[in-house]
Amino acid sequence: MFIINMNDVLTISESSDIEMIMMYQNYLRQSIKEKSSQSKLNRRMGYISNVNDAKEILEKIFKSS
Repeated sequence: MFIINMNDVLTISESSDIEMIMMYQNYLRQSIKEKSSQSKLNRRMGYISNVNDAKEILEKIFKSS
């Protein structure tokens, strides 16, 4: 078995190899599970604001002083 970084893949061709098909299906299942298990960041995790909101707040502070 071998693993290839998806950023390095240029083309994909059809395969009838059952082992390869099953490996690909498992990869898809795992990637879907990982995406669904990711949670949004909150203040407890260290998230304070997004870039645009922080920029507005800092501009208001700078202009008021």
